[in-house]
Amino acid sequence: MQRGVMFALAAASFMLAGVSVAADNIEGLARTCNNCHGFNGVSAGGAMPSIAGLPEAYLKNIMTEWKTGKRASANMTRLISGYTDDEIAGLAQYFSKLPWVPVAQKTDPKLVERGKQASQSCAGCHGPTGKAMMPGTPDLNGQLAKYIELELRKYKDESFAMPSNCKTQDHILDWKYMDDPDPKAKWARTSSTVEFARAVSHPMNCYMCHDPHSTQPRVVRDALINAVVDRKLGTYPYNPVKSEQTKMTKVTFKRGGEDFRANGLLSRSDSVLMCALCHVEYTCGTGWDCSDPNNHTPVGWPTAGTRAKDALGEEAWKPYVPKK
Repeated sequence: MQRGVMFALAAASFMLAGVSVAADNIEGLARTCNNCHGFNGVSAGGAMPSIAGLPEAYLKNIMTEWKTGKRASANMTRLISGYTDDEIAGLAQYFSKLPWVPVAQKTDPKLVERGKQASQSCAGCHGPTGKAMMPGTPDLNGQLAKYIELELRKYKDESFAMPSNCKTQDHILDWKYMDDPDPKAKWARTSSTVEFARAVSHPMNCYMCHDPHSTQPRVVRDALINAVVDRKLGTYPYNPVKSEQTKMTKVTFKRGGEDFRANGLLSRSDSVLMCALCHVEYTCGTGWDCSDPNNHTPVGWPTAGTRAKDALGEEAWKPYVPKK
């Protein structure tokens, strides 16, 4: 009995010693991180980001992405490749428990105003003021501006390996709203559909129906957004009651200081509208019967228009009639 107790105490002492060694080891690794990221993970400036106080899940995920090559960084991939999964988890936990300290830095008021407009699409995850609203998402307020700029440029550069959560909709910005020809747009309605399909080069996935920043249900089909918002037909032209239940908000993206693209964010998930992203003619656009190559007959919209006219009445329907 006495020998059993002594053995248990010895085992417990060994385990506690192991914990102490592990903690000491993580603190030692953390000190090597401080050489670049600043004392206790608070950046001293330049393009080196602060890492103290960032979410544990985010830190663990980003270090794993560097180690596996999913995220591009010549320095971090080289440094982190030798760390074990336990060491990565320990570092993530260590720095996440330190306080987040916004870094004071000089700013250009004009750039701040332009950035405020451009950051609308970031707010869904990172918050309207840079204070993250989603678990595992890093704060941006007080982070080094140069670091954020360089990371955003990576997402725009196809040569950099970056996670797909922000990059998935990059090709949407390659054409203008309603496919109008524009020198800032790579594609227009006159472009070769074959060449465009090859350029897109990835399957339809979650981002087609959900905004990749906020996961809010949305549509990106120009004709559908145009009919619902610009032409004020509502989400259900033939049923005003259903239109009130599901509303669409048009969010415009700028390029070169001018309106360029638009997304249609939905107030709730609606399978009819989200399917209409591709099958728009069944909701409020004009589809075409192409069975006869010499006579393409319009279909879809006349039926929907008649139903809407009957529901609203002759006078109430007039403002919704598209102008020729």
